[in-house]
Amino acid sequence: MWPIRCSTTGLCARRIMRRCALNGRRKGGRLVTSKEKKQYLGQYLTLEAQINRMIVERDRWMALAVSVSPVLSGMPHLGGVSDRVLDAVQHIADIDAELDREIDRKVNLRREIESCIIGIPDDKLRDVLRNIYIDGKTIEETADCIGYSARHTRRLHALAVNVLVCPPLLK
Repeated sequence: MWPIRCSTTGLCARRIMRRCALNGRRKGGRLVTSKEKKQYLGQYLTLEAQINRMIVERDRWMALAVSVSPVLSGMPHLGGVSDRVLDAVQHIADIDAELDREIDRKVNLRREIESCIIGIPDDKLRDVLRNIYIDGKTIEETADCIGYSARHTRRLHALAVNVLVCPPLLK
């Protein structure tokens, strides 16, 4: 354990560690590792990136549907432009449906992660986790926000992940 000084709330690292007993951090008879916790927390930003890619794809299909213009002639013909527009509209509808499902999943995941983070007894540790895993900030950006050095912020991050108890991981 590192020599972390007491925070402004009066809870030092050792006291926080004692308060968070190991009983809530077991999965199948073994401890949930920090790596597993970080992977769980990182799902939120991964899902956000996936949603952003889907939005870009939908916009490309929308641009394709709008840019296709029919050629009017007196001769009857099969398929052509109307089929391409119909295909583009179908792809847009499929992407929108999948996008709605992913957004719902993201909202539920954020609720789960927030409920895990709220269980941490120290405000600074909660802020570190929110900045990194919800807002997508780097350690350096988080350090600027909370007023500590990047090195100390890394320590706080490690402590926060160690203290974190995530009921969804225990399933």
